[in-house]
Amino acid sequence: MFGHDIKLNVCRFCAQYHHTSKYTEKFPEEAIKNASAFASSQDKAKLNKAKLSFPNLFHPDMTEIDEMDALAHIALVMYPEVDT
Repeated sequence: MFGHDIKLNVCRFCAQYHHTSKYTEKFPEEAIKNASAFASSQDKAKLNKAKLSFPNLFHPDMTEIDEMDALAHIALVMYPEVDT
């Protein structure tokens, strides 16, 4: 229900869409890199490879948030430059 009336609450989807659109317009190359890094961070095979490649960054007692932060960092650092 895009644009539905929610009274005084903020529609998070609309706000996220607005800010990402503005960012994409201002920094198109960076937006492409971020999108590609996010896609890599969601690929199960790449996640397993990252965990095996960097065993010192992961341990059994990690929270899911800590693991996602580590994976996002690896994706951003390792992702090659994108030619547009």
